This record gives sequence, C-alpha cells and structure tokens, in this order.
Amino acid sequence: MLRLVLLVNDLYFRVRLVDLADRLGLEVCDPVNIPDDGAPVLAIVDLAGEAEAWPQTIAALKARLGPQLTVLGFGPHRDVGLFRRARAAGCDYVWAKSKLVTDLPDFLTRLAGRRHEPDANLGDDPSRPDGDL
Repeated sequence: MLRLVLLVNDLYFRVRLVDLADRLGLEVCDPVNIPDDGAPVLAIVDLAGEAEAWPQTIAALKARLGPQLTVLGFGPHRDVGLFRRARAAGCDYVWAKSKLVTDLPDFLTRLAGRRHEPDANLGDDPSRPDGDL
C-alpha cells in the first residue's frame, strides 16, 4: 500500500490531499511514525511553506527510507529558484500548484498500482491556482 507523508501547512491543500487519499484508500502517515515495512512512500511537500525546514526533512526522510521514498514538491510556478532549490534538496518531482490539482489523482493511482476512479480527483478548484509549468 502506498503511504503519503504530507509536509503541507496550507490547510486548504492539506484537507483536499487527505480527502483524496481517503477516497483512493491510501494511508496518510506522520513523517516521524512511518511504518518500516518496505511499502512505498510519497512525501508531498508544500515548497511555499517553512523554506528552512523542508530541505532538512527531505534529507532525513531520504536517509531513513531510501529507495522506497518518492518526494513531490509543489509551489507557485513562477518561482524558478524555488524549484531549483527543491530539486537540489532531493525532490524527485517539482510541480506547479495547478499541476498538483490536475495530475495528482492519476499520479497517485499509478504509484499505488491501481486504476483511476473517476470521482477521486482533486479538481473543482475555485481559487484557480497559478498556471501550469
């Protein structure tokens, strides 16, 4: 089973991500208490939050979980420097917020090895986040 670790302080995105995980039957774990059973883990990192904390957290998770960990960072698409710092810190994927909204359900189902359920999406975003990359 794919586990999610959410390093997301933005309550709006956090609630939507937890809801999506519930609909897809994925487990959401605290970064400190991830079971050590070899199951794949996806850490989703809000790059706009706590810029001094997420690089250290990513490094600690990568050291502890090794190849079972995939890190996806997201943030405003216009901040190219932020995306470069995220890649340097160990993010395997760096997406604009809009890409997260449109592509995360399919991405999660691929990582979990499941078929996509039509109603399991993160869409219907009234805030219209920044454009795609």
